[in-house]
Amino acid sequence: MNEGLRALQDALRTPGLETAAWNGPPPSFHDAMRRWWAAYDRYLEHVSGSLDVTCSKGCSWCCGDNPRGVSGVELMGVLRVTDVSAQDAAQDFEKLHQKHGHAAWPVLKLKRRPCPFLKDGACSVYADRPMACRSFFSVTDPDACSPGSEQEPTNPKLEPPQVIKELLKAISRRLMLHQLPMDLRRGMAAIEDLSATRPGLRR
Repeated sequence: MNEGLRALQDALRTPGLETAAWNGPPPSFHDAMRRWWAAYDRYLEHVSGSLDVTCSKGCSWCCGDNPRGVSGVELMGVLRVTDVSAQDAAQDFEKLHQKHGHAAWPVLKLKRRPCPFLKDGACSVYADRPMACRSFFSVTDPDACSPGSEQEPTNPKLEPPQVIKELLKAISRRLMLHQLPMDLRRGMAAIEDLSATRPGLRR
């Protein structure tokens, strides 16, 4: 985690982030973010070592959710590596949210409406998925995570330290991405719209 903290601090100190949405961040910024994700994955592997984790490629129960607490810099990371649009998924969720309020998240999952980045049972942006996605683990029978299963799996969420969340927010403020919706579906639709006038977001 200390390695990850240093990488995020390096990303935060990168010169020129205030204009990165138009000009693109410098390579040193992307390098720092890659170091952060690598360190965070090692951290998760360590802290989940005491759990009997049953996750594997193709088990996509969690991908019916709409992860919350996603920062602007994480949304930008996904935007850079995908050509998949989240517009339909965002509109779908917005309708459910207007009808069900906070219950929209479980309704979304029950209706089997998966994440727009889920392709053939696998995450198409896996290396760049947000921290909220990385934090979920299943410790139940893998069959419970199969499409159409009536059994709801047990998915403990390994919350990151608060200092990590604050650093990601600070980086997002410097990138001028701090006012985006902080759920994955609506946040991705918003940053897609923003990228039409800020081409550096995709670089």
